[in-house]
Amino acid sequence: MSVSTAQQRQLQRRWYWNDLGVTGYLTVTITVLLGPYLTTVANAAACPDQPTDQTCRTDLHVLGIPIAPGSVVPYTLTAGTIVAAVLLILGGAVADRARRPARVLAFFASVGSLAAMGLSLVAGTRWGLGVVLAMISTICIALSTSVYNAIMVRITPAQDRDRVSSVGWSFGYIGGAVLLVVALVLLGVHGAIGWSTTDVVRLIFLISGLWWAAFAWYSAIGLDGVRGEAPAGSFGESLRAGASQLRATFGEIRSYPQTFRFLVAFLLYNDGIQTVISSASLYGNRQLGFSDNQLVITILWVQIVAFAGALTFARLAARFGSQRSILYSLVAWTAVVTIAFFLPRGPSCCGCCWRRVSAWSWAAASP
Repeated sequence: MSVSTAQQRQLQRRWYWNDLGVTGYLTVTITVLLGPYLTTVANAAACPDQPTDQTCRTDLHVLGIPIAPGSVVPYTLTAGTIVAAVLLILGGAVADRARRPARVLAFFASVGSLAAMGLSLVAGTRWGLGVVLAMISTICIALSTSVYNAIMVRITPAQDRDRVSSVGWSFGYIGGAVLLVVALVLLGVHGAIGWSTTDVVRLIFLISGLWWAAFAWYSAIGLDGVRGEAPAGSFGESLRAGASQLRATFGEIRSYPQTFRFLVAFLLYNDGIQTVISSASLYGNRQLGFSDNQLVITILWVQIVAFAGALTFARLAARFGSQRSILYSLVAWTAVVTIAFFLPRGPSCCGCCWRRVSAWSWAAASP
């Protein structure tokens, strides 16, 4: 039973919509289309005389470092995650002191969604532009999500946070499913309207960025009345105060070993899940031989199952406790990801199995 007040429930309803927007972008662009598309662009740059669906053995170079075209996307997302982890330390402290955290959320979402829309300009051999824009969007997703979670704590009593978090996850899966249907329709009719697959993918990138921006702003406007607890001040003062608070926190972390263990465990837990999610499309496309349409259908099936999984997890957490439920889901997730490693190549052989494994892993990761 909810213990939130009527005003808190109203704010929570606006809070959910940001997840619908950012998860829609994450699902369609980052999870499904970016990996195969940017790899194709990188292949075209490194091996211009070779078909882009073949493995390119010529390296590209970033700051003098050789990188295989097939590794461009994983390295990009990894670099973006590392930079985001560093910025999150300071960004989270600043968000805690922001008088109007919803405006900080809107700022990060605006920058990230502009980068997301900019991916529609990546074509030909401009893989470098795609790398920069993907990194910016990845960093902004992390920063905006940090603020988003901080807002939830301010508008939700402790007893209701499992429920509100699970509903937020379910909104995200709905957003991903709806945007995947749009992508599937566009990919299905592109031949009839005289567009190439490349043109349609770039259009989907643009739509996904607009989707993120629209729902993030809708959520932020509704949450503008949420106030922080810190005294008002300029951005520079908040930045300095946040840095000072951060130094004090790290100076005292040794006195709280459980907190330190939690931070390390969360870093490993979150990065492991995000690595699998961000690599799923490349694995499906390059290793299992899935087409863009088959990838979209697979992840759409995943969204439907994961939506139910997110709502079910709230009940499991209420019955067995959050810690035990997360541990059980992590065991299930590890098992199904391990099964995915042994799937044979070819959508005709393993399409149904891959959809089931993907759906189970997504549902297990939904906490």
